[in-house]
This record gives sequence, C-alpha cells and structure tokens, in this order.
Amino acid sequence: MATDQLIQGLRQKFEAAKEHRYKNAQIPLGDYLQSAFAMFHLKDPSLHHYRINYREREANLERVYQVKSLPSDSAMREGIDYIAPGDIQACFKVPLQTLGEEGIMDEYRVLGRYNCLLFDG
Repeated sequence: MATDQLIQGLRQKFEAAKEHRYKNAQIPLGDYLQSAFAMFHLKDPSLHHYRINYREREANLERVYQVKSLPSDSAMREGIDYIAPGDIQACFKVPLQTLGEEGIMDEYRVLGRYNCLLFDG
C-alpha cells in the first residue's frame, strides 16, 4: 500500500468521525485527527515538538497530509480526548483490508487464524 493511499484513506475516515464539539468550532475534527496522525507518522516526540517545527513543514504538511491549520495544544487535546474509539475504529480497516487483498496478511498469520502485526510510521 502506498503511503499516499493510506493517508488519503485515513483522511476520509477522519472526516467521517462524529463531531462532538460546539457547532462554532473553527477547525474541523477531521483536521485535528489528521494533524495528530501526521505528528505520529513524522515521529515527533511530542505535540510541542510538532508545533515548533510546523512552520518549516507547513507546505509539506498541507501537500502530503492535507493539514491546513494547526490547532492550539489545548484545543487539539480536548478535541481528540473525547472521541469515542468506535468512531475512528474504521480507520484501522483501511490499511488492514488493503494488506489482506494484497496477500501480505497471510505472512503474519499465527495459531492458524490470527494475525500478528506491528504498525509503525
């Protein structure tokens, strides 16, 4: 699976996440989730580090991850903390389904019917 496909698939799922914030929220919840994914995918050690490096990465973050703005630390935490896990569980189906279709999952089958996988950016 190409990284661009993964990022685009996740973006679509993030945009479908149930909005739990006030109706006047200026940054869509999908943008918070995409920004958080970018932070982990780029292996930033903290949200603070991600914010410090945002300006020099801004063009790439927008092009690759479709991150158009950076929420404040507290807004990011509050926006993400109250998301029900079930609302974003479908995000895991995107890469797993593709890996299954490509036969890659078969290589990680253990005990007959389970798959042992490690996800890393």
